[in-house]
Amino acid sequence: MPDECPIIEFRSPAFHSGRNLTVRRGHRWHGVGEARLDLGQGALSTPLALQTQVRRFDTLQAIDLQCEHDAGCRTPAGLLAELRHIHPDFSAEEEVTLVFFDFR
Repeated sequence: MPDECPIIEFRSPAFHSGRNLTVRRGHRWHGVGEARLDLGQGALSTPLALQTQVRRFDTLQAIDLQCEHDAGCRTPAGLLAELRHIHPDFSAEEEVTLVFFDFR
């Protein structure tokens, strides 16, 4: 039986020990209870529990992003730049899903 645990892909798969955050466009990840992380070079994490929250991007503040896995995305301006790099048509008025997970 194939592994049905979804995989969260990353452009920069760098994580810190403890609570991490990744912000994803839209609602795809909202309510997903568990996923594997793409660790790069074909490696995957074990399934990790997720906690999710939907927010409008322009309501996010630096305090909301303090555990973002990518240090360059721990401010709204830095995260916006990254989201626009990935999705050139991304608007700050869109809803995003905050995906929290513990990494050890």
